[in-house]
Amino acid sequence: MLQRRRDTGQWALPGGAQDIGETATECVVRECLVETGIVAEITGFLGVYTNPRHIVAATARSASSTRTPTSATPSARADD
Repeated sequence: MLQRRRDTGQWALPGGAQDIGETATECVVRECLVETGIVAEITGFLGVYTNPRHIVAATARSASSTRTPTSATPSARADD
């Protein structure tokens, strides 16, 4: 999935920072919803990447997705 960035107009993958206590899967679903308005169902991870500043970006596959106007709320579960 690609999204057109509002700040530069370029195409990019949706992504963002993982919240404390949030699993990687929850982070991907939340960031996808926040940035695109699409609720994703994660069926598996292709990889999780980080740079020396510990900024994490996840790449995941989605089996299905639906649009929704609601916002995501992270949970306080331990990481997967």
